[in-house]
Amino acid sequence: MSKSRNPLISIIIPVFNIEKYLSEALESLISQTYPYWRGIIIDDGSSDKSSDIADYYAEKDERFTVIHQKNAGVSAARNKGLQNVSGDYVYFFDPDDILHPQTLQIAIKEITSRNYDLVTFGAMKFYEDTALPLAEKTNLKIVDQLSKTELFRLFFEEKYHCQYCKGGYVYTRLYKKEILKNIWFDVTKKVYEDEDFCCKLYRSLDPNFKTLYIDTPLY
Repeated sequence: MSKSRNPLISIIIPVFNIEKYLSEALESLISQTYPYWRGIIIDDGSSDKSSDIADYYAEKDERFTVIHQKNAGVSAARNKGLQNVSGDYVYFFDPDDILHPQTLQIAIKEITSRNYDLVTFGAMKFYEDTALPLAEKTNLKIVDQLSKTELFRLFFEEKYHCQYCKGGYVYTRLYKKEILKNIWFDVTKKVYEDEDFCCKLYRSLDPNFKTLYIDTPLY
């Protein structure tokens, strides 16, 4: 990776009949304080206005690219995104969610400064009346030097000691592109496709793997 430029993040966004939330989700990407990203929107055969919204944002912001395909499911859509990544890092983003404005900036700073292959950050559920934490993040709860065994516990142990980072979700992690080589989502799975992906990733990691998590809700 060249040191003469800022690292580029490829963001994979599977979209299917999500017109109610899609604009707000994509606006949260546009609002990121870290601007060096490319959004790959995979329109998975939407029959509502999602396709039009996706095309609108591709015209509005040249960092978005839209790929239209016949409906094949979220796993196939994410795989299509993986086939089209061009950045140094990969991030999965679901189109009914939103990011804190500093999410990408915080994640890229931590992963590059420590030269790790991935970084995990926290997520929180929100509802119509939830007061979302959109102010500047200053008190980050960072746990460094997480071993491969500890990462497995973070993925799958319900009683793991962190508050916001638990679970085998692909969208709470920023990945170095190289570690996702030859790792794909299982298109036959209708549920737990994230956990299956995390298992494949875990098995591929070096025994001396080290990483960190940020136990602060950024997603």
